Amino acid sequence: MIRQAAILCGGLETRHGAVAEEKPKPLPEVGGAPFLDTLLFELGRYGVRRVLLLAGHAAQQITDYAVSTPMKALFGLEIDVSRSSRNAPARAGQFGTPANGWMMCSLC
Repeated sequence: MIRQAAILCGGLETRHGAVAEEKPKPLPEVGGAPFLDTLLFELGRYGVRRVLLLAGHAAQQITDYAVSTPMKALFGLEIDVSRSSRNAPARAGQFGTPANGWMMCSLC
């Protein structure tokens, strides 16, 4: 079973227009909550307990939100933030290999 996930969320939002003018990609609201919470909810309900957010652009905003998201308490998530999305697969490698039970998601 997959218990760990890495989420690429450090892009410059060049394709998201006005939706992402003030917030980084994972934080605009969708259905009344930040999109990141939707991802964390889905990962949590399927048993993922450790999440690495690979945040380059606007890393401080992502870090601040990761500390306070209600999904941490709901699922007992451990959320780490890497402040650079450069060489993301290698950074995600701190989880081990995909065969060791981790997955990578991308916010396009």
